[in-house]
Amino acid sequence: IIHWDGSNWSRFGPYGGIPNTVLNSVHCVTSSDCWAVGEDSGGETIIHWDGSSWSRSGPYGGIPNTVLNSVHCVTSSDCWAVGEDSGGETIIHWDGSSWSRVGPYGGIPNKWLYSVHCMAANDCWATGEKDGSSANMIHWDGSSWSAVSAPSLPNQDLHAIFITPGGAGGSVRLVQWTEIIQ
Repeated sequence: IIHWDGSNWSRFGPYGGIPNTVLNSVHCVTSSDCWAVGEDSGGETIIHWDGSSWSRSGPYGGIPNTVLNSVHCVTSSDCWAVGEDSGGETIIHWDGSSWSRVGPYGGIPNKWLYSVHCMAANDCWATGEKDGSSANMIHWDGSSWSAVSAPSLPNQDLHAIFITPGGAGGSVRLVQWTEIIQ
């Protein structure tokens, strides 16, 4: 874990209780409220920064032994993380006190998810492994996740999504390994 203080990068840790693991994503709500997710042979890795140190959150029994690829928070009590397990997609939610698995939802591809990004509590997007020849994009509307018909996209996995403010629903940016699609 490394940190930028405005002029230099410095290494943090090691921290007892946090496994020597791969971290795939980090998101900070404030300078004293950050989440990082990854993978560990013992299950999901979820760690939290409280402003002075990192600590492991969980493990949580309802979350499968899975890889978490991305995390994004709307507020300190509304965060989403997505990933993959042997059965397909994994979507988990932080409600301010614990992480729990949500779904499964009928109608969304049972494929690995690589990225999640939220603009508001009722406007989150996730993307991942292609579903046959179709792009895998899903949307959270505040009550459920549903598949979204993607614009004409190449027959490839989508590895990142980012939403910028502007217009109805903002502007969605999708990233695959070889090019950026706007």
